[in-house]
Amino acid sequence: MWSSSTPRVYRSWVRIQNKFRGWKGRKEFMLIWQKIVKIQVRKNYRKVVWSVGIVEKVILRWRRKGRGLRGFQPEKQLEGPSWQIQPAKAEAEDEYDFLKDGRKQATGRLDRALARVRSMNQYPEARDQYRRLQACAMQDRMLADSAGTDGGDFMTELEELCRDDGDAPMSTIS
Repeated sequence: MWSSSTPRVYRSWVRIQNKFRGWKGRKEFMLIWQKIVKIQVRKNYRKVVWSVGIVEKVILRWRRKGRGLRGFQPEKQLEGPSWQIQPAKAEAEDEYDFLKDGRKQATGRLDRALARVRSMNQYPEARDQYRRLQACAMQDRMLADSAGTDGGDFMTELEELCRDDGDAPMSTIS
């Protein structure tokens, strides 16, 4: 009935399923089997996602085409009229040119964030909100510093007590 090329799992699955003669039993078996498969997939989900990410990066470094590194967007080469467009030569490109592009994109994001902060200075509501944020941050810092110095003073006092006890003569200790 089954050839040797049919996987064992499916052969055993069909044998078990044949034991359930009615449609109701078969339906229950199928539901149980689907739940088992879902559980098995969930157990290996992290491994699969990790390996897919590694393979994606390897392929991108090998071919250096298209998107795939999260956050990396290759520059568009189609600028100007179509008769002026020259194809990019992969041989002449630096081996790590995508790193340079990534750095350029990071500086661009930083410049955009800085522009947002500068534009915030134009609006009084935004300035007030920024001042409130600074005040809260300053209070948190002051509370953290005061809590840290209290613990430091205790340790300093403890060290001084230990030094004082070490200097005392043996006759006074008894």
